[in-house]
Amino acid sequence: MASDPFDDQRDIPSLLLPLRRQGQRSPLFCIHPGGGLAWPYARLVPYLDPDVPVYGLQSRGICMDQDQAPSIESMAADYIDQMMTVQPGGPYYLLGWSLGAAVAHAIATQLQARGEKVALLALLDGYPDSSSAQPPSCSGITEMSDAEIMQELIKALSAQPCAADDMPTSLGQIRQWLEQTDHMLAGLDEPLLKRILHEVRDAPRLMQEFDPGLFQGDMLFFRATSGEQGNDGLPSVTSWQPYVSGRISIHDIACQHMAMMQPEALADIAPVVAAALNDSRGVTNSTGSSQPSSSQSSLPQPSLPQPLSNMEYSS
Repeated sequence: MASDPFDDQRDIPSLLLPLRRQGQRSPLFCIHPGGGLAWPYARLVPYLDPDVPVYGLQSRGICMDQDQAPSIESMAADYIDQMMTVQPGGPYYLLGWSLGAAVAHAIATQLQARGEKVALLALLDGYPDSSSAQPPSCSGITEMSDAEIMQELIKALSAQPCAADDMPTSLGQIRQWLEQTDHMLAGLDEPLLKRILHEVRDAPRLMQEFDPGLFQGDMLFFRATSGEQGNDGLPSVTSWQPYVSGRISIHDIACQHMAMMQPEALADIAPVVAAALNDSRGVTNSTGSSQPSSSQSSLPQPSLPQPLSNMEYSS
């Protein structure tokens, strides 16, 4: 891929961002991480079957200068309404990253409550809220300065890994740096940047108040294995077990949480997603590519789902 697909997404888009309109198959819906933007998913599109339309779901607080949804559950209901404008009925294919993972799970359970089929639920390094089940870059948001949050967003929206040492440390200098480097966030005015920062800071509250339902089916999970804590401090995917009736297929990706849409991570993630889209069950253990994903495992589920009140978290 000669150019960065981000280059086509510089305008502030609508709630339902068409990353690729063309295609006769059921679309893939990609839910934004904290910050409200679905732009990062533009890099995933070229890896997928060209007959699969791809849409990003974005926050009202970013796109329409409205208050962010008061809860993940209400956000999910709003996004279902948006999805149904382009796909009135299932099967639905869902992908969510970070905060978007929880929203994707909520969308899936609400769709099933409406009698709709969810063929794919794929989560990128997002967990039910727990002090032991969040990546360091998520759990420490409340202690971060605006400049530090912007540095994390820049990492997520950069085509290549971007070290904090390469960036200025004040918010004003960061805005100048964005313009000078022609970064994806360059040109966004100060009010919009403040709304993005507000959404990032509000994400921990949304997660803390999230009460997941039970998804009836299998789930695909991508876990970032690089970060400040090292492998011994990896968040536990078992925190999702009480909320998934089927199997959780885990793919460990050697990247940091904020780098899951960068090219190196996508080389492992995208083939698995592409294969899952082609699988009638929605989840596959095959990478669908000669480029294997990182280590994979599968979590067996109990014959009867654990009651939500008895949920246990593992470190």
